[in-house]
Amino acid sequence: MTGKENENNLSGNEFSGPPHSSPRGEEFFSYNYALSLLSSVNHELRTPSSAITGYLHLLENAGLDSKQKKFIELIKKANDKINKIISGVSDFCEYSCGEVTLCKAKFDISNMLRQLSSSFEDSVRETGCSLCIPHPAAEPLPVYGDEYKLKQALSQILSTALAHSKNSGIVVALEKKIREDNEADFMFTISYEGIKMREDIAASLSHKTPSNLSIADDLIFKITYAKKIISAMGGVIEFNEKKSGGMFILTVPLSFCAAAEKESPLQAAGSAPHANSKLNELSGASFQILLVEDNFIGRKLIKNIIESIGWKIDIACDAFEGLKYFESRKYDLILLDIQLPDMNGYEFTKKIRNGEAESGSPETPIIAVTAYSLPSDREKCFAAGMNGYISKPISIENFYTTISEVLKNHLHKLSR
Repeated sequence: MTGKENENNLSGNEFSGPPHSSPRGEEFFSYNYALSLLSSVNHELRTPSSAITGYLHLLENAGLDSKQKKFIELIKKANDKINKIISGVSDFCEYSCGEVTLCKAKFDISNMLRQLSSSFEDSVRETGCSLCIPHPAAEPLPVYGDEYKLKQALSQILSTALAHSKNSGIVVALEKKIREDNEADFMFTISYEGIKMREDIAASLSHKTPSNLSIADDLIFKITYAKKIISAMGGVIEFNEKKSGGMFILTVPLSFCAAAEKESPLQAAGSAPHANSKLNELSGASFQILLVEDNFIGRKLIKNIIESIGWKIDIACDAFEGLKYFESRKYDLILLDIQLPDMNGYEFTKKIRNGEAESGSPETPIIAVTAYSLPSDREKCFAAGMNGYISKPISIENFYTTISEVLKNHLHKLSR
């Protein structure tokens, strides 16, 4: 599902200009070039940042003493701030392209709110505010929607509330109005006590979107981008100003999912649990992985992560080498970079899928591991025939979750 507010949209790899404005001549070229450059810089930053994130995770489990662990914790916090800046640049590029692409899947709202609360711990501590995000249920609350985008919108609004809270408190509440069609309107209320909101920020909450929005207009951008996301989801954002502070109300329609998952073949076999909860259902199994990645640091990182799980991995430095590996043996999973020197990941996937179709063999799961981070990039990966998508910088939790879900789905298909 794609939300578009005008016809100025991303076409191929070219940026067609900012939404809600009509640059001409040199002005248009200048904007186009600047946005393209910003996108390229953002892309190039993601691979080294991914290495820092991944190796910090591996170091945490390397038997460090308490002083070393403290250093690691400080580096992680600094790296988290860098990653937030990188994500912010991606958000701005996506907004400027005039698109919001939704990728729907099953997720747990309770878990999402826990993650949201955790991500704001440092910001809350630094500002001297308090943040209360109650978890709606001890049990999972599974729904169907775009978890990443919803969390993104909530984060933008929380950041805005935090900027206006003035050492006071922010309270998040969740209500749901159930409808008859297995859907519900989820209402997220974010209340804060503090200073009056600036007029230009409040104006961005109206039906008019600011023109010529720049990345420097940080709070206006956060509000406008959140509004764009929620609108694409079919929801609305409202703001009620109070005598001291204000209250945001985000209403989003979501579908309920069944809480229980079908038992996987590995669960039925009674495998012992893995140390990482995301891989519990795959514990005790040995998988053969093929990694196709041209970046040396990226190869070493993923190799170490996979081997720490206890799985085997072969590494190809380019697509042609990857195809040779694939033809020589059977793999349970392919981890694939998209930007490769000889043949891109989309073409590689097409060759794999065409070969499997001709031979009648089952599809080998393919997961993109890429610095291309826009939702449209994720959609393009799935359209090419891939089964999963992991954007850099790699979140270890997301990495484990994605490979676990893709492998479980593959095993379930094979067991039919």
